[in-house]
Amino acid sequence: MVRFGKLIQEKRNELPEDQQLAILDYNGLTDYLQREVQQHCIRTIVPDSDPFPPAISERLKALDHASCNFFAKLDDEAKHLNEYFSHIIQSIQSEIDSALLDDSLLDLVQKVTKLEELLLLNYTALAKILKKHDRASGLQISPVYLHRSSAMSFLKSEELQKAKEALAGKVAASGDVDGADQIMRDGASSPDVEPASFKNNLPEGFFSGRAKKQDVLLQMRGDTDLKAVQVVVDCLAEHDLEIKDFTFSCIGKGVAFGAIVALRSTDVHVFKAVVSAAEKNKLSLSFEVPAQSEENIQAVSGDRIHFTATVLCTQGLTPKFLQQWTTLLRKYNAVINDMTRLTESNLGCIDYKLSVSADCDVVALREETFALSRDHATDVALQVNDVFRRNKRLVVFDMDSTLIQQEVIDEIARYAGVMDQVAAITEAAMNGEIDFTESLKRRVALLKGLPVTVFEAVRQRITFTPGAHALCRALKRLGFKLAVISGGFIPLAKYVKHELGLDYAFANQLAVSNDGLTLTGETFGAIVNGERKAELLEVIAQAEGVELEQTVAIGDGANDLWMLAKAGLGVAFNAKPRVQQRAPARINEKSLQTILYLLGYSDSEQAELLSRP
Repeated sequence: MVRFGKLIQEKRNELPEDQQLAILDYNGLTDYLQREVQQHCIRTIVPDSDPFPPAISERLKALDHASCNFFAKLDDEAKHLNEYFSHIIQSIQSEIDSALLDDSLLDLVQKVTKLEELLLLNYTALAKILKKHDRASGLQISPVYLHRSSAMSFLKSEELQKAKEALAGKVAASGDVDGADQIMRDGASSPDVEPASFKNNLPEGFFSGRAKKQDVLLQMRGDTDLKAVQVVVDCLAEHDLEIKDFTFSCIGKGVAFGAIVALRSTDVHVFKAVVSAAEKNKLSLSFEVPAQSEENIQAVSGDRIHFTATVLCTQGLTPKFLQQWTTLLRKYNAVINDMTRLTESNLGCIDYKLSVSADCDVVALREETFALSRDHATDVALQVNDVFRRNKRLVVFDMDSTLIQQEVIDEIARYAGVMDQVAAITEAAMNGEIDFTESLKRRVALLKGLPVTVFEAVRQRITFTPGAHALCRALKRLGFKLAVISGGFIPLAKYVKHELGLDYAFANQLAVSNDGLTLTGETFGAIVNGERKAELLEVIAQAEGVELEQTVAIGDGANDLWMLAKAGLGVAFNAKPRVQQRAPARINEKSLQTILYLLGYSDSEQAELLSRP
């Protein structure tokens, strides 16, 4: 990125020595601010050992002297620039009046074009040096001084506009074009071709509305609802300016409105109107003018990967976490485009819209995000921010320790008196220490001889995870299809399906004796292991005509990792550590309803969904 001070010095060096005064001495004024003003900044902390009144009084006196000298220098610069621009425009006007040949007209066009570029460059320099003064001094004087800018000849462009109109008249009289109206309508092409046609030698957009413009950020703050917005848009509408972007935010009773507008060389007077309107309505106003060389820096342009990062801790996000999270984003040169608070009772969940460069090491970013999440007991779910983020259509759940709080095979084992053996095998399987299919075979063998009535007994002991009913009810009202895919057993999976209003239930099937009274200690049919869960997710998605990017999978065990990876959003819910580390996203909250935050739904939206019959 080329710094503005270097850019403006290069522009000065390009001009003949007698014309270099046509550009504001930005670097000289910057040096003065650093030498004389910054050391007296009113916002610099007063040492605790110093009595405050005399210390601040002394600083104000010094700042008064240094700041007044700065504005004296700035006024001197403005005086010289005013004289130079007035002289040049008068000279150009005289040349236009006497010009007859196409070649001389073209030369005048080039002079007017250069003058327009200098006008925008000087305005950029003025706004930036005023901003630097405000930072160096701790005062906010830039809007007050900008109010005066409409009276400065080197920023006023009425005379320059008259010169362009006079040129348009000369062009209309030329035999090479169809008249000034057509030129104003069609613009022009390259100025670098041979002068066979006058029209084809005009600079890009010289007579049209496509001439070069300067982007300016206007920011208005106040304590009333829409007044800040109204003040800005009224001024922009009155002066017919192009609005390129805008934003609005509300924190407590304070509101802030920002708009990026494109200024033509004839639009500088709008700042007097905006400053006057802000003062009249007791609003805080600030300007920011980016240098033209800074418009396309890598931080905001080029190929970017866009993410949504949902940061969640229902107990409240701590300043320490937010500090380290922001530091991490800066490390990866992430750009935060938007932040939305999803919780109402506290600062428990924030939805970030952010982007990183295409060559960012996303794997490393995810690993560091997981470590930060673990250290602060705060969940961070990174999702690609595309059209599917809030357009999911299918949610698939694991059952044991996800939709319900028990591991059903452990509950069955209680009745067989083999609880300890089964629990040990289950734990090893969930941690990925042994193959799930083999673990299932071992556990089921221990259940041989149990009466089939055990399922009814276990059903009565089932406790649904907090938020399971609310989550499923909200999702159904949004039109989702829901499924449970369990490594447990089908009788209980069907019960859960019925209780939660799900659409599908898949689980393992236990073989029974010929008389139908007891379990044989074996299964039949396809084993619902990790790979099978992923296959069933895809089968259901195909049956429902849903893209995989529109699916969500939620589970807690190692055998869930396959479907978590296949789904558009895979969430490890209160999962084992090894599972959390490998899962795309994770939630460590008591309630399953918090899944709705990952889908982008705020507290108020969730309440609306759940309030409907």
